[in-house]
Amino acid sequence: MLARSGPRYRPRPASASDRAMTPVFGLYSHIRSNLIRSGVLMFALVAVSVPVAFGLAMVWTGLHAFAPSGSDAPGLDELFDLARINAHAFAPWFLGGMIAWVILAMSFARKLIDGASGAVALPAERHAYVLSLVEPLCISRGMSTPVLNLLDDSAPNAFASGFDKDNAAITLTTGLLDLLDRDELECVLAHELTHIRNADVTLMFTATVIGGWIEFWGDLLRQNLNAAVNLAFSQRREKQSAAGVVILALGAMIMIIAAILSRMFRLAISRRREFLADAGAVELTKNPDALIRALLKLETSAKLDQMPTAIQQMCFCNPVEGFLGLFSTHPPVADRVEALVQYAGGRLPQSAPEPIDQEAAAGPWGQRLNKTA
Repeated sequence: MLARSGPRYRPRPASASDRAMTPVFGLYSHIRSNLIRSGVLMFALVAVSVPVAFGLAMVWTGLHAFAPSGSDAPGLDELFDLARINAHAFAPWFLGGMIAWVILAMSFARKLIDGASGAVALPAERHAYVLSLVEPLCISRGMSTPVLNLLDDSAPNAFASGFDKDNAAITLTTGLLDLLDRDELECVLAHELTHIRNADVTLMFTATVIGGWIEFWGDLLRQNLNAAVNLAFSQRREKQSAAGVVILALGAMIMIIAAILSRMFRLAISRRREFLADAGAVELTKNPDALIRALLKLETSAKLDQMPTAIQQMCFCNPVEGFLGLFSTHPPVADRVEALVQYAGGRLPQSAPEPIDQEAAAGPWGQRLNKTA
């Protein structure tokens, strides 16, 4: 498994879009590039929440666009103006609710994650070994040593949790401790420490909560739109405006598109931060080769199937290959290995040497000597 040196892991040149946005020259330029992209994506995620308020206002306006019998139905321009007024009234409540939701979730972030995962404190017989790897890394960066937890799962993986650097934890699975050697485990721990050090845990949890808020309204609309439309069209003494149907459809379309974009931006942020954490792990350990070995070992066996999706998104390795890779929280292992080779000077593990044919190695002189003897 470790002997993968085929074309799948062969470095490819940076794309034109990569070079146009931020030229990457070495590890530190790679870090700067990912920071810029993560900031842009986070801004885009927050910006997507604004059209959701307008979409909800349009849906509300379309559902209530009735005209008494014998009266002229409201036109499209009139309903657009009414939807804009409703949006201005609803937007502060929508954005205020989102901020309150983020603050509430952040207050209990680590407790929620630890409770959902079922992780416990790392047992004493393993605590000293892991602590001997984590503590020097924390001292080198002036960080507090995070709480160390253990998850009883044969799948090798790890994740960091907590709102800030002083309230952070790293959870390791039993499968990870059994599979990796000392250098590989140190690199995985350095990767998770980088997430804590760079406030990735806070950023990703915030992005998840904001995305969840947007998707909540989209799900609520999808579940109740059919019943609401049936109720609207069942009116006996009023007639539904044709323009109201258009407004309703446009509002629903805006919300659906916003929910899709929200998810894509959130997952893109996560993929960018994984590259950044890999680079930070190399900066801490100076050992890209061990990190490559760890990634290759975890490539196909790291899936925590029993864990909630929100926790799987935080793990060290959680790739989704093929077309669904667009909706993956992590970049493919091949891309992460490629980045470590191209930007951090990492080397792919070599295959075990084949047994040497002593007679063939000796050449014709050896064969002649054997015959003479």
